[in-house]
Amino acid sequence: MLQNLPITLTKSWETWTVRLDDHSFTKVEHPKDDAGDWVDPTSFDKLYLPIDLPLPLCQPALGIAVSNGIPRYIMPSVVLSLETPERIWRNRGICSLPRSRCWIDLFSPFTPSLDRLKLSYFGRSAPEVRFLEDQDGSAAWTSLLPYTMDDKYRLFGYKELFIKEAFESFQTLLDSSHKCEFLRDGYHFVDVVLGDALTMSLPKYRMKAFLTDLDDPKRLVGIEDTSMLDAESCGELDIAVSVISAGGTSEFLPSVYRDLYEEGNIIIMN
Repeated sequence: MLQNLPITLTKSWETWTVRLDDHSFTKVEHPKDDAGDWVDPTSFDKLYLPIDLPLPLCQPALGIAVSNGIPRYIMPSVVLSLETPERIWRNRGICSLPRSRCWIDLFSPFTPSLDRLKLSYFGRSAPEVRFLEDQDGSAAWTSLLPYTMDDKYRLFGYKELFIKEAFESFQTLLDSSHKCEFLRDGYHFVDVVLGDALTMSLPKYRMKAFLTDLDDPKRLVGIEDTSMLDAESCGELDIAVSVISAGGTSEFLPSVYRDLYEEGNIIIMN
């Protein structure tokens, strides 16, 4: 059954990056933090890329909404980051942290078993042009996930990522580690990175990601009216990518972001 959660209710939720390789938790800076004049980076429909910053590292992730220590919803997510000597930046300003609008309710009796759910990522690098042989527009989209020989990621079909192992590893960490005490109070977003070595190319125009048990998730990319998915257990991330004017020279740049724009600070990851 479809449930609508006002986006404004999630604005106060803290966001955490979890890397299962070393069991690390990193908090994404938020306006309610005492240190610095951070802005809210979360966006449900846009991604801004300032022209004077390099493209961020793009990694697939499983998004989990945690309520009082209990995983409540799961969704497709992506971790976009830039590194400087002082920190890793996920909060790079307004509309720098994409978040899914459609989530899967783990408590619903209609939710598929975790071993059937898989993540897929697609990108489009130009505005859609519909040719006669491409009436649904799906040919304009390409898979963003790279090929890999590592069986750990279990890539199938359209290079999809099954999520059961990542979710269960996080659940074990949540149940057994004192590091997770902060998740036991209130609501939080947790983005579990699916392997530090697994990266994707960031599309120049639009990105979509799906968490679903459908055999061919690429069929979903050409669907603009997603109301038909209301009856399906399908998580969706749909982000328009925009290159925007330089941030480093803006008179409105909060001081906390100056190190990000300082020439020579950014460490380029290969």
